Amino acid sequence: MKSVGIQIVLLLLIMTTAAAIAAPKHIMFAFVDHFEPTGPVSDNDVTMWVDDYIAMASRHVDADGRHPIHSYFLISMPAIEPACLHSALIKLNQVTYSGYGEVEFHCHHGIEDESKRTEQKATNELLGLILLAKVFFNMHGALVTAEPEPRFTFGFIHGMWALDNSRLNFWSDPNNPHYEYCGVNRELELLGRQGAYADFTFPAWGPMEPLMRNAIFYAADDDFPASYQNPANIHLVEVNPAPPSAGRGDLMIIEGPYDNTDIGCIAGRHYSWPTLARMDRWVAANIHVIGNDDWIFVKVHTHGCAGNISIPDKWDCFFGSLMDNFYTSIEQKYNDGVNWKLHYVSARQMYNIIKAAEAGMTGDPGQYRNFVIPPYANMVILSKNQYKLISYDTHMALLEILDREATVEFSMKDFSPDAFIIEANELAQGFEASDSLLDHGEFGELNFLDTTPSRFYFIFTPPNAGQGKTPLF
Repeated sequence: MKSVGIQIVLLLLIMTTAAAIAAPKHIMFAFVDHFEPTGPVSDNDVTMWVDDYIAMASRHVDADGRHPIHSYFLISMPAIEPACLHSALIKLNQVTYSGYGEVEFHCHHGIEDESKRTEQKATNELLGLILLAKVFFNMHGALVTAEPEPRFTFGFIHGMWALDNSRLNFWSDPNNPHYEYCGVNRELELLGRQGAYADFTFPAWGPMEPLMRNAIFYAADDDFPASYQNPANIHLVEVNPAPPSAGRGDLMIIEGPYDNTDIGCIAGRHYSWPTLARMDRWVAANIHVIGNDDWIFVKVHTHGCAGNISIPDKWDCFFGSLMDNFYTSIEQKYNDGVNWKLHYVSARQMYNIIKAAEAGMTGDPGQYRNFVIPPYANMVILSKNQYKLISYDTHMALLEILDREATVEFSMKDFSPDAFIIEANELAQGFEASDSLLDHGEFGELNFLDTTPSRFYFIFTPPNAGQGKTPLF
């Protein structure tokens, strides 16, 4: 009997070991875009990034049945005209609401020679730009979370790769090196305080490139440029850290793959086309949370509105056969369900999954897409109106309309046409039943239209009423 017991224990050990060996690795693939629709054909560019992109991406799914998700790090004013920004946000909201993309924050600031102004002036400029972005993006449902107490938060990409005043220009005049296009030595700390959850700027080149490559790490700030290059300021993200992650740095930096010949840029030039061979290199970079080797993070980038993207090579690279074949090839190799599982994620979702790994979560990483930061408002609410989200959950929402001169029209993903709507011009005056016209939207959700707009709308789901069909995000 004793020998039988030993044999059973050995058999269980063998089976457990075999299962561990057979467990697939998971790849989180994010495509982030320094999105700058500022040229003469910018409106057409954004339209292509809605219609042509969705047409291509709709043919592809990952292990969770989700389509590729494009992260539009949208440039803000004053680098883009207010009318262009307004138009871009309205168009991109169609992508976010449909589950094919998310909007984040891309900021160009600073001057060519930062020695010509004080750091306080540079800091004030950046604070002003963040406040401007908060006001303008939030009124379109971007960068504001859909939860009972909405938060302003954002992923960040720095213009010119000059994060934390790191761009030391020694090539223009070797006798007069100078920092350019930032001027804020404590930018990491400032961004974290203002709502940034992580930076997605790197990899880069030259003086801006982190010393720690192919990694995910926290960077503590100091009073010098490029604080993230000081080894004393760097803490790799790891499973169950001690001390807890809250005390390990001012901002998380999520790098993309770097191998000296390839910095993960997808563009219209032949050497920057998306290919399976490049994906193999990106996966081999093995970017992961220390202590969890089974979840690999691949973040690649582009400038999706650089030049005229309607020319054949560029269009094909983003929306045509080049990108179509790329997604097909990585799905075939890295989503076989045996050795690999592929997960298309946004920048926000990638951060959430990293935080889940850090917290020691296990299993399928796809379940942690909203682990820390919930979806943004424009992912569950679609409207051309400008509004303020006061409160939100899947059973009730309170909105303040900011442009009441126009007809008010909304689609709300978590609600069905059985939802009850009341409205008011002033909260203190009380609500009354709305005369809005209710209908089904594309996903079976609530569509409502009011030709006699009020200032406030309270939408809630009565007991036992149906809810809208929520597409994936």
